[in-house]
Amino acid sequence: MKLSKEKFDLIKTFDDDYSNLIISMYNYLTANVRIEHPEKVISGYEKIKKDMDEIILVYDAKWSEDVKIDGFFNISAKYALDELSDKIKNTPKLSLAINVEEFDNFPIWNTFMRHNCSNILEQLEAKQIEDITPMCIEETLKKYKISEVSYTKTLEQNFLVERMKKLYEIYPGFNLYYVGNNLSNEQSFCINEFDKFLYALRLGEDDRYSYIYDEVCKLIDEMVLKYNFCNFKDNLCLSQRHKNLFTNNYPPSKTDGCCYKVFHKCGYNNKDGTCKVKCISCKLFICPYIGKFGIGMYAYEFLLLNAFLTKRQRRETVYSFYKPKETILKRIKNG
Repeated sequence: MKLSKEKFDLIKTFDDDYSNLIISMYNYLTANVRIEHPEKVISGYEKIKKDMDEIILVYDAKWSEDVKIDGFFNISAKYALDELSDKIKNTPKLSLAINVEEFDNFPIWNTFMRHNCSNILEQLEAKQIEDITPMCIEETLKKYKISEVSYTKTLEQNFLVERMKKLYEIYPGFNLYYVGNNLSNEQSFCINEFDKFLYALRLGEDDRYSYIYDEVCKLIDEMVLKYNFCNFKDNLCLSQRHKNLFTNNYPPSKTDGCCYKVFHKCGYNNKDGTCKVKCISCKLFICPYIGKFGIGMYAYEFLLLNAFLTKRQRRETVYSFYKPKETILKRIKNG
């Protein structure tokens, strides 16, 4: 994402809906991700202080077969973990080191959204500053064609997830390191999410589903919804201010945005518009109006949902609108 501070400061002086949407995109893309457990991140494999009888597993596709370090074993190859299974079971101490570059092209949370927001800002950056006006911004957004994101490592993500599940079955008490320097926001985010995935592995089914539900809702609240893409003003969302019933309006109401249920407002709303029951489907939902600008989140982009829920169970997280957490969790468990 490239948008100069000079142009961003100019856009902030415009008080219109489309300029505010650009400001939301910029703030969303530039938010710094703090690693929850920085002590797990090391700059290189040589930083690992290996005990005499300890085995170090390495997940690194770029690890050369010619590298021979006593006690270090690369498990990125397809059957490597199977071949080491008996050796691992009998070791007094086991650690795993993951090269963070393995996270780079995963279909991580909101990759689709980040990709499109970045493209829009880059289009504005390509314009001369004197040409950037509210009308220019509106035209840029309305002419934008959503870009498809090619996930080149979808299989690799599932492979790593399944590999970690198998390792946990063999040796649940392994230590974990992340190896990398100058981490990007995406890599930092992935480290946090992978820690959550490993924590969820240690939980029983009921606790695991509840934990996954809470963490995904928290993530949506803290890293997307707070950037105000819906841009409510006088109880009207962006879509309601720009469309009407006779031009394919959505949501089909005059106020309250998506929280208006056909004939009445959702009964689970607090006075400030927030949700009393933490409905994950409502949090995931993005209306078609702002969706056409590339704003949107998909269940398969969340590592926790992808790793532990089947496709049918993920559908329950997407389509159980206006339902409390307890009802949705029951549907997931029965899925």
